[in-house]
Amino acid sequence: MLPIMYGRGIAITGPTGSGKTRQAIAEISRALASRLWDGKDDTIIIAKHPRSEPVGKAEMGPYPVLQTDNPDEIAALVTWKTRAVFIDGADSFESPRIVNLYRELIMSNRLAYVIGNNLNWEARSRNHMHKLMALSDEFWSTTLPCIVKGCNNRATRSQHIGDKGQRKCVEHHYPNERFLKDFNQKGWLGMYVGSMFGDKTSEWLGAIGAAKENGIPHHVFKYLGDRRHDGDGNAYNLFGTGNISTNDKRGRIGAVLIEHANHMRQYLQKHPVGDIFIDEGQFIPGLFDFVREYVYKGYRFHITGLLRDFRIQPFGEDIPKLLCMADELRVGHGFCVKCLKYRASDSQRLLVGKDGERTPARYDEPIIRVGGSEAYEARCRGCMEWSDALPKQLYRFEPFDELRG
Repeated sequence: MLPIMYGRGIAITGPTGSGKTRQAIAEISRALASRLWDGKDDTIIIAKHPRSEPVGKAEMGPYPVLQTDNPDEIAALVTWKTRAVFIDGADSFESPRIVNLYRELIMSNRLAYVIGNNLNWEARSRNHMHKLMALSDEFWSTTLPCIVKGCNNRATRSQHIGDKGQRKCVEHHYPNERFLKDFNQKGWLGMYVGSMFGDKTSEWLGAIGAAKENGIPHHVFKYLGDRRHDGDGNAYNLFGTGNISTNDKRGRIGAVLIEHANHMRQYLQKHPVGDIFIDEGQFIPGLFDFVREYVYKGYRFHITGLLRDFRIQPFGEDIPKLLCMADELRVGHGFCVKCLKYRASDSQRLLVGKDGERTPARYDEPIIRVGGSEAYEARCRGCMEWSDALPKQLYRFEPFDELRG
């Protein structure tokens, strides 16, 4: 393990015209002011996609940049001295290698920043932005008021008007589909994400408690196959009742059992309410399309989920895409139980042998395996391990070492 754990990913996202690049420039300026970088060498690398503003100019504020649509050209600039890489217009890269680049920069103990629009004109993830967000540890959301006159809502979406984009709130944004409202309220999505044992459920249960105290009608849903918190021997059936609790058993509530997002559609047709709580969203197929539609219909969602699987890869497609659409993101990180030094960024999967000894899982195991503390631990990236050889890295960067030189 490296002597200092430094690497992490930071996603700077928001709608068009919300000040994302300005925030990135401010961060670069702070690096200069703190003498982490002299503005000349390869300690910090700044790159931008040609379609990023200002279009066609190899600059980012006062700083010269590498202008490219090829992630390999960015990777070629990284040396052992490189401690941070900024990629503006990350949502415009069409090559999936941008995801490899971002992940490997973080895994090689570097700071990596991706700057880009959270959504395209249709309120869907643009290119690979959802995967970049799922690999991130921090989310810096840039928001300004909706551009519609008299509207004070935060703009979270981009509308294509003529040859330009305008920032809009969900109330004034119109994708190609038109959804009739079921409730006279602004649709909203809050996400509670992180690694396992990051206390996501405690905050989420607190939001449910607030809904109860304020008399807000709501439903709570959970995945039918997740039986971790039910020690009562109850039979789990579709639309039956299961239990949800925190890992330390401090809180416990009942939830409606579902296997697919379409089951929530069916349930809401018979029992309509405007506030929906969903636990462990990464297990529920079809979740993104369901939530996207129902947010426009005036529903408010609170969803918990894992950012990454045990391989330190984005967990499926739905949770990463929902990250791009979220109005509020709360990230929970526990502490690494192995080194006891750093914040846990990921979930270590373990296998229990006949003798009770726990060993790391193989990298090529199936992604979904529902379990709790008997099968998983919270760990930092430096302490993550697998029992077999890992796939070869695409770029194989030399790790950044704070103490070198």
